[in-house]
Amino acid sequence: MPGVWQALVSLSKWGIGALWSEGFVIVTVPLLLNVLVSASWTTIRRREHWKSQYFVIFVPLLAFPAIAFIGAIAWRSGVPVPPLFRPEPNVIAAWAVNILDIAAIVIGIVMIFKMKRLRWLSMSIFLFIQWMLQLIGFIVNMPIGGVWL
Repeated sequence: MPGVWQALVSLSKWGIGALWSEGFVIVTVPLLLNVLVSASWTTIRRREHWKSQYFVIFVPLLAFPAIAFIGAIAWRSGVPVPPLFRPEPNVIAAWAVNILDIAAIVIGIVMIFKMKRLRWLSMSIFLFIQWMLQLIGFIVNMPIGGVWL
C-alpha cells in the first residue's frame, strides 16, 4: 500500500488542524486552559498525591494515531468506484474505531475514579483527549464511510 503513509500524515494533520479551525477553537481553548490551570494547581498544591499509576490517564492518547491509521488503511484500500455511485462503508474499520473510542472512554472514567484527590486534573485531561478523539473520529469516518464533505 504505497499511499498509506501519506494518508496517515494527511489524516493526522487534519485531526490536529481541526482543533484550531474556526468553529472548534471555541471548545478547544477552554479545554486546553482547563488542563493547564488544573495541572498548575496540582503541581503547586497537591504534588505529593501523584502516583506513577496515574500516568494511565494518558493511554487514550494512543488511540489518536491508531484511529488515524485505521482511517488511512480504509482510505487507501477502498475499491475505486465511478463518481455517481456511493462506495460501501468499511464495516470492520468502523467497528474498530468505535471500539477504540469506547476503550478510551472506559479508561478515562476508571482513572477519574481512581485519582481521588486529583479528579479535576483527571477530568480535564479526559475531556481534552475525548475532544481530540471525537474530531479525529469525525475526520476518519469520511474515508471509512466513503462520503467526503
